[in-house]
Formats: sequence, C-alpha cells, structure tokens
Amino acid sequence: MSIRKMLITVIFLILILELKFGLFHNFSKKSSALVIKVIDGDTIVIESGERVRLLGIDAPEKGENYYKEAKERLEDLILFKNVTLESYGRNRDKYGRLLRYIWVNEENINIKMIKEGFAFPYIEKNTKYKDELIYAAKTAMLNKSNLWKARKKFKR
Repeated sequence: MSIRKMLITVIFLILILELKFGLFHNFSKKSSALVIKVIDGDTIVIESGERVRLLGIDAPEKGENYYKEAKERLEDLILFKNVTLESYGRNRDKYGRLLRYIWVNEENINIKMIKEGFAFPYIEKNTKYKDELIYAAKTAMLNKSNLWKARKKFKR
C-alpha cells in the first residue's frame, strides 16, 4: 500500500472515530435547541431526538433520594425552552448521549442545579467550569440545600 493510500485511510478512520465517538472534540462550541423532555436531573431530550447529558453534574437516578425533585427542578428551568448547548471535551458519553453545558439567558443551568442542591459535581480531568462547579457545591453544602441536608461534608 502506498504512503498516500495509508494516509487517506488513517484520515478516514480519524473522521469516522470523531463522528461516532467525538474522541478529538476538545474545544468549546455552542448551538441552540428546544428541550422537549427531561429524563432525570442530568439528562434531557432535545427537538432533534438526541439525548443530552449535562456536563459536570451527577443527579440522583430513579429510585434514589431527590430523583423526583431534581427532575422537576430541571423541568422548571428548561423544559419547552430554547437553550444554548455548549460542548467541551468529549462530544458523547459511552451511551451515545451528547455531553453539554446548558445555558438559559446567560445562566449555566448545570452550575445552578448543583448550587441549589439538586446535583453533585462530576469533575473530570478537563472540566471547563471546574472551579464554578466546586464553588456551587460548597455553597449548597453550607446552605444544606436539598441533597446536602443529609451530607456531612463535601470532598473536593
């Protein structure tokens, strides 16, 4: 195989990996969408039918304490609203969901969910709003907001 054919093959494979898994997607990019469904406190569905996982947060799953409250709060904040979706880092998670920060009127909803005590921070190595997420969690902890009522301390 010639070097030119190998190079074309490698470029083709990289493009396929990026489209499928977003492996090389490490810059911030914004778009807008209408939220048509809230699955839980950290997962939504947008008008295209895509599922979106909110970056930097972890909300209770079905059957866990505050699941219903977290889901309802996220519905109050974004359901049937046009939101701004900000990508950063990986494009998709292992379940194929888009990974995004959600903005409404210049407010980061991911941070708001933590600050109000409906989610915990989920910090990865290159989390864009790491400091803000941690500060929001400390605020919620000090105020003993929702999820933090039973928690004794927050570990960074």
